Formats: sequence, C-alpha cells, structure tokens
Amino acid sequence: MAARLSEPDNNWSVLALDRGSASDSTPQYEVDGDLSGVYDPNYFSVPQDYLLGRLVRNPRYYGIGGTAMINGMTAIAPSRHLLDQLWPNGWKWDDLFPYMVKMQNHYCYYLPSSLTGISDSDCRLWHGQDGPLNIAPPLFGNMSDLLIEMMNECEQDVGFMTDYDNPTKQYGCYFQQQFRKPLNKTDPNSSSIRASTWEAYLKGINRTNLQILDSATVLKLVFDGNEPTKCIGVV
Repeated sequence: MAARLSEPDNNWSVLALDRGSASDSTPQYEVDGDLSGVYDPNYFSVPQDYLLGRLVRNPRYYGIGGTAMINGMTAIAPSRHLLDQLWPNGWKWDDLFPYMVKMQNHYCYYLPSSLTGISDSDCRLWHGQDGPLNIAPPLFGNMSDLLIEMMNECEQDVGFMTDYDNPTKQYGCYFQQQFRKPLNKTDPNSSSIRASTWEAYLKGINRTNLQILDSATVLKLVFDGNEPTKCIGVV
C-alpha cells in the first residue's frame, strides 16, 4: 500500500510505520520456510476442539514485509466460483482479475510452453509480466519419485492442471507455483531467493514522498476532534 500510494502520479506524502526491524537486517528471509527467529511473535491459536484442546502455532513475522518474509511462498489465484458466489459486489472475479495480472511477473513469459504446459495465448490472457511479484515455476527437481508417482495417479482420477490461475479449469491435481525470484528467469533449474512484499514493492525504490520507519510500535491512532474520520497522528 505504501508503494502504491507514493507512486509518482500521486501528490501526497506517505509514512509507513512497522513495529519490526528493517528487512535487510534479517538474513533468514532468503531461506525457504524458515519459520523461527527473533522476529516471530510466537502466536498460537485458541484451544482447538477437534485437536483435543491442542494449541496450533501460527507463525508470523515482525518486520517490513510481514509474514511474506517467512511463509511457504505458494502463489495461486483464488477460486473464481467462490469469489462469484460468496464475495460482495465489487470483489467478484472480474473485479479482482485485472489486479492479479497487474501484480505478476509470471514465468510463462520466460520459459517455453513445452516446459510450463501453459500456451502462449493463455499466458497473455491469464498472466502479467510487468508486475512487481515474481511468480516462479514449481521446483520439480526437489520432488521425490514417490510424490511424482502419486501425482500421476491423481491425474488419472481427476485430471492434472498445469495452470491453476486459469479460471476455466480450477479443479484437479497441480504443483504449486511459487512467489520466488529466480536468478535466471530463462532457466527452469535456476537458483532463486525468497520473494516478499518488501522485495517486490519497497526494496530499492527511492522516493522523496515515501518514508519507512521501522521499530515503531503504534499504540493508538489520534483523530481530529472536528473530523472524526480524519487521522492526524499516532501514539
């Protein structure tokens, strides 16, 4: 939000406050699935009735970029059917789809369709290339033979999807594409680093109208007494 609000066409100044540390000081953010560390607030759920009262850990991250710095990096579109059936007007599939495309830099533009299983026409129709979020292909090289065998069996039962983002077929087996930054986008086996909202939207930009303040815990918002909906400060 801070990055979007401070884009050059906007004529206001933006101050983003975060209670955590600056992201560049956190080395584990480049490690896939590292859920531990001093920046984890150690949240747990309430006792779960169907788990014999057990508490379930809910890993989060204090720092610029939020939990995108430590999560599993799964990147799939929501179900078109569920959005159209359950979400309010203005939040249906057709409303949100342009923004899904706008945010993507998808691997189907860099790898041949013979590898991705996504045709050139479907790539242009359902995916974006100029967005800040790098969407990378599944890491097939890290998958066990047993997993591949199970997926082949699943394909025989319900079919296999090479592109879950294609809303014309969102039912079947699939390997998850990932929110990950390959060092060489044209190499399907390229090394890569974790992507995050920090890396995608904020890292490296230098705008005079944007200030990011870390280690800033906010206790409450201060509102204008004459305009109750206008926030004029924080404590």
